[in-house]
Amino acid sequence: MGFVFYDVETTGTNIQFDQILQFAAVHTDAELNEIDRFETRCRLLPHVVPSPDALRINQVTANQLTNLALPSHYEAVTRIYKRLREWSPAVFLGYNSIMFDEKFLRHAFYKNLYPAYLTSHDNNCRSDVMRAVVAATLYEPTPIIIPTDIRGKRVFKLEQIAAANGCSSGTAHDALDDTLSTLRLARVLYERAPDVWSAFMRLSKKATVIDYLVNESVVVLSEKYFDKLYSWPVTRIGENETRSANQYVFVLTCEPEKLAKLTDADLKGRLTESPKPVRVVKANAAPILMSSDQVSSNAPFQVDLNELERRADWLRNNENLCRRLIRNFEATAKQYDAGTYVEQKLYDSFISLDDEDRMEAFHKASWEKRPALVETFTDARLQELGLRLIYCEHPEVLSDDIRIDIDATMAARLVGNFKSEKVPYRTLPETIAKVERSMAGGNLQEKSFLEEHQKYLGKRLDDAKVVLGNSNQDPLRPS
Repeated sequence: MGFVFYDVETTGTNIQFDQILQFAAVHTDAELNEIDRFETRCRLLPHVVPSPDALRINQVTANQLTNLALPSHYEAVTRIYKRLREWSPAVFLGYNSIMFDEKFLRHAFYKNLYPAYLTSHDNNCRSDVMRAVVAATLYEPTPIIIPTDIRGKRVFKLEQIAAANGCSSGTAHDALDDTLSTLRLARVLYERAPDVWSAFMRLSKKATVIDYLVNESVVVLSEKYFDKLYSWPVTRIGENETRSANQYVFVLTCEPEKLAKLTDADLKGRLTESPKPVRVVKANAAPILMSSDQVSSNAPFQVDLNELERRADWLRNNENLCRRLIRNFEATAKQYDAGTYVEQKLYDSFISLDDEDRMEAFHKASWEKRPALVETFTDARLQELGLRLIYCEHPEVLSDDIRIDIDATMAARLVGNFKSEKVPYRTLPETIAKVERSMAGGNLQEKSFLEEHQKYLGKRLDDAKVVLGNSNQDPLRPS
């Protein structure tokens, strides 16, 4: 199986409401030799307000956002989906891609009526070069150079690590250059830390991670938080009943016998205290796991390996305590409310197989036939997304009533006057105000760049107000 390295540049960091502006990917064989590459850019969606900070970092001008020579968002996502399907099955990976790039990719597929989970379904799997760098830093620290800032703190950003290891490919924050830098960094790991690389790549598969946790009494779990590295010796105690990817592990530096004596009320309290006895390993998200023989040599835990194994065996043989730990851990977990907006509903439920067939038919049909096909979706999310997609691509095929309603809804979203309620996306007035504040303290070149965006955003705001003025729709309702 080969690899697909990829990167996205976006209008901001809001996974649900921002969009991809540039996508690049490189397909390699198992030895990381390039086979093919792909790159595309696209125009801005009419209902998305870009972050000035993101545009400044990526140096995207207002003219680039609206350049009709570029593909639309739908056209670009269609090209991305088809190319990645051609390269499948593969291991998909980038730099910090699990937490950022892949989430953007999933939401782009979802909002354009493509199967969202391409990178983890149909024999595909996913990994993350940044996590491989962390693993190499912990278990084979000499092969790769980790730069430090002026305070001596280690820095794991791609631009700095690529430069420190001679892997830079050109301009940072360009999707293709960042993809090539990531590939070159992967080659450094492949050549200088082959054991870590191969072990980490094996854990790109969900089933392999679960088997590893089930069969190993003690493993070392490592994670990175704000450029600090942490490791814990753990043992598996079970899994989430509805999401098997969420594997529960117990941190063996805590004494399980002491927790067994607590009441459920006291146990809940202890599970929220540091050090937390129970953690979640996401088996489908390239966790950093190493064998227990790494404990004594690389991660001293002030508890010897024999005692760690004794605690693990005792706990695994105490099924009642394992169930209590999981039950009380889940009771203390933060509950996330379902989102109001369709962009927030990707993870509400899986799309049915019948609706997936209808999605495929949608993409094959002429635009004139697509409004009728949208009505056949049984999933309300797909109906809303389908109408919006048609509106963005070929509004003339919609009925006047639907088109006028979407006109007003989009204008109201851009203006953002929803009875002063806080909304989860950027509006034009707040973004224009931010641009003006940035202009007050910027240099001449930056001011010129921001002035262009200020005029562009101001024009969009004026146009949105005209639409609302001509509409009978109440602009105070969100959609």
